[in-house]
Amino acid sequence: MNNKFLSISLIFISILISGFFITHAFTTPTANPPYTGGVINYLDGKIGIGTAEPSTILDVNGTITISSSIPTLTLGSNPNTYAYFQKYTDGNLYIYNKEIGKNLYLGTENSTDLTIDYSGKVGIGTTDPGSYKLKVQGDANITGTLTAGGFTGPVSGTLSAANVSAGSFGANTGGGNY
Repeated sequence: MNNKFLSISLIFISILISGFFITHAFTTPTANPPYTGGVINYLDGKIGIGTAEPSTILDVNGTITISSSIPTLTLGSNPNTYAYFQKYTDGNLYIYNKEIGKNLYLGTENSTDLTIDYSGKVGIGTTDPGSYKLKVQGDANITGTLTAGGFTGPVSGTLSAANVSAGSFGANTGGGNY
């Protein structure tokens, strides 16, 4: 009977202490001293989950899981200007920039590799696709079929065409091979 009472008392005290620290950290953000040493830590106005020394307002060391029928990560709070990532029920990942007239940029190592502008035009290797539906800045290697309807020139650089077997191919090179 004494061991059972002691165990229940220790559990109750642990719950009270844990509740105090969590409640105090979230209801008294200017509290001193900082509360560290647990899973959730509060230090200098910053909350750390899985880290004792948060470096930003919310610093999470570990994996974040969003569970929902349509899990969504929203960046911003204004419904007219926020961006979000959404894993829809069809299994696809959707990335949206809701601000009118603003573009979506994807890149690596501080460079923009892909731009989707606000009107749906795509730039690869450029942040400005201009008036083109697709603009590629740099070399492209197309191993499948390239269909160009309404093609107009001029073509600059090198155009290589191997195994032209249908349609017509002509070049005015001033007497070169064609």
